[in-house]
Amino acid sequence: PTPIGTATPTLTPSPTPTESPTPAPTQGGSLDVVLPTATANLDAASLFQRVAVLDTHQLLIWQAEWSPDGAFFATASADSDVLIWDAASRELVLSIDAHSSGAYSVAWSPDGNVLATGGGDDQVKLWDPASGDLLRTLQGHNGIIWDIAWSPDGSQLATASGDGLVKLWETNTFLRLYNLEVNRGTVYSVTWTPDSQQVIAGYTNGDILFWDSQTGSATGQTLDGHSNSIRDFAWSNDETRLASASEDGRAIVWDMTTFESLFTVTHDGRSAYSVSWSPDDSTLASGSANNFLQFWNAQDGSFIRRVAGDADIIYALDWSPDGLELIGGTGQANLLIWRVQGQ
Repeated sequence: PTPIGTATPTLTPSPTPTESPTPAPTQGGSLDVVLPTATANLDAASLFQRVAVLDTHQLLIWQAEWSPDGAFFATASADSDVLIWDAASRELVLSIDAHSSGAYSVAWSPDGNVLATGGGDDQVKLWDPASGDLLRTLQGHNGIIWDIAWSPDGSQLATASGDGLVKLWETNTFLRLYNLEVNRGTVYSVTWTPDSQQVIAGYTNGDILFWDSQTGSATGQTLDGHSNSIRDFAWSNDETRLASASEDGRAIVWDMTTFESLFTVTHDGRSAYSVSWSPDDSTLASGSANNFLQFWNAQDGSFIRRVAGDADIIYALDWSPDGLELIGGTGQANLLIWRVQGQ
């Protein structure tokens, strides 16, 4: 790992983002922007605007994630580097040469003390995010590690791979507990239920399956509605709804008490790769191959607004814990930062 200290990344000045014509809402409802709680008193003119472009990576950014306390964010890139940034200054504080064949996934532990990364070298690595020291390497997959998810209680780690497996590891010794195996192809996305009792996996054929984390068995519960690879999951902060993004061009929001679809949003027929909720759950953001950051009313799925990215796919998207900023990783190797103006 290479400590960077106070080195300042290149900040490319951003012109005022352009917006596309406003499409009709997917369902009824206002087109007024719904702002996070932290900015609820701002008028509708105070919208998210792109404020920075961090262009340190050399190849596309697959994942980007805020630390639990919002003090840092981390990015994983096809250039094999994992970078950690100071959120307040936007300075690069740590560069880790993480994997030999691209870094595809990154996930902070619930306490923020460990950073897990997954690579094209089929390995999962655990790092000290303060020093960049390698703590442990987890082996056993035979494919790219596309996604990593810590259980909310921190007791287990789930890793999803191109080998078609989800592996569960307990986090005291990091011994492998279970292989969650089903013949559905690559597992691109994985998440946990809020009680840490079940793992939810998204497959290349569009299936979403539930697994019991205590037995390693499929529960039989599914979410049915996608027809292509599941690229991202995001839980609402009240833990009642789950959003899924798919290469079928849709993001679907599910009621997790009934397991029924609440609404579906689309992206001009282009693949959807990323979804993220505002901290107050009023707004859903999505990134896709139409190259726009899009905002949706999270109550009914009506369209709010979309803002230009950087002329490439937005593969990664994560809303800051305070609701004031969004980070997005793109196919142009840029990390874009949007912020509510005036804050």
